[in-house]
Amino acid sequence: MSSNDPIILTNGWRPKRVPEPHYPYVFAVGVLQRIWVAAERDFEALIWHYLGVNSEVGEAITTEIGSRTRGQILKSLATEKERVQSTLEVVRNACVCFDVLRTNRNLLVHSRTGGMNDVGVWSFRVKATGTVTRETLAIRLEHFQNTADQISSFRAHLEELLAHFRTGAPLPSKSPKPSDLLGQIRKDQ
Repeated sequence: MSSNDPIILTNGWRPKRVPEPHYPYVFAVGVLQRIWVAAERDFEALIWHYLGVNSEVGEAITTEIGSRTRGQILKSLATEKERVQSTLEVVRNACVCFDVLRTNRNLLVHSRTGGMNDVGVWSFRVKATGTVTRETLAIRLEHFQNTADQISSFRAHLEELLAHFRTGAPLPSKSPKPSDLLGQIRKDQ
């Protein structure tokens, strides 16, 4: 694919040509999604650790479970099985961070584009799951980049935590809590 080729997305069975000014956002969604998938897999590996199963069995268990439920499962398993209080606190913190990052990622990935406003910022229509409320937000490429950076940092933290369980490496400190993206965007508007 060359830079001159149109980007075609499918919405169910209907192909849709993406206007060229949207290309950076389409790319940003793809990058963000790829980073999220890797972090989500490391998060699932923590569940597998507490279940005492390998990745093949773990994937069979966690593949069809939603992200919110994964966080609840990990928190419950760690509370039930973890005997070291400092480790339990780090795992619970990871669950909180995962939930914030999941919410931020969903805001960006599941938003619907509206168009460019007079100051060159894309506005997106956002619909929260389970409600009919819609809100127009000014989402910038920097929001995608900041969220991708936070997810990457969180993933590095998860890798340190997994190394602690697998090899006895030092227990990492708690991961810094990510920022609330929706609150930040509303404040900036």
